[in-house]
Order: sequence, then structure tokens, then C-alpha cells
Amino acid sequence: MARFNITADNGVASLNPGNLFVYCGYWRTWSRVLRFAQPLVSNDFGQVEVDMIPREGRTINIRKHHTARGASDFYSRYLPLEVVAEMQQKLGNEITQRLLHDNFLEKIDWNLYNQHNNGGAEFDKIRIS
Repeated sequence: MARFNITADNGVASLNPGNLFVYCGYWRTWSRVLRFAQPLVSNDFGQVEVDMIPREGRTINIRKHHTARGASDFYSRYLPLEVVAEMQQKLGNEITQRLLHDNFLEKIDWNLYNQHNNGGAEFDKIRIS
């Protein structure tokens, strides 16, 4: 598994250059994009994301994102240093590494996802056995 090296540049962490993150202005949260929506493909299930930090009282979710982005939402190849620091504080280094680098898509049972989906689904409940 790849490791991230934090290099400070204007207060952001430069991570794996293949990573793309999205900030949700409504929830004020960061997620990592696992898969982009394919709008020209029939029956496409939308963009898939993993939360970087759990919201109050929630677990980290894998989520199919179907709604249009808001005016305060944006994509970035960089994650702010304070987000990485908060992840490490709340989740520890091992889980932070997994969230930043694991390929969760190939490990998801989408039938289980559909059963547990409530604004996303906890990865432990939807992983392929």
C-alpha cells in the first residue's frame, strides 16, 4: 500500500497525485472520489465517495452521490493539512492510510450496499466476504 508524504505548500497536503477529493460546502466535509459518475452510460449509479472524517454521530461511509454539486462544493487534488491532522487524531494512522489509498470499490458488495444504504453505508457492512 502506498504511503502519503505530507509536503506543506500553502497549508495543504499533497497526497497521491491520482487522488481527487471533494469538499461539500453544505456538510462542511471532505471525501475522496472513488469513481466518477458516467452520465452517458445507462443505469449508471453515480459518483462514489468515501468520507475522510465521520460527521457527528456517524461512521465513515461509502456513498453513491447522485445530487448536483452546490455552489460551495469543489474538487481538489489536495487535502488541507488540518484535515489530515484531524483524521490522524480521530482515526489513527492506519485507518487514515486506508482512507487515503485503499481501492474500496473492488471490495464492495453492491447488493449489501443497497440493503444498508442510508445516505451511504458503513464499509464493514458492505464488504465482499
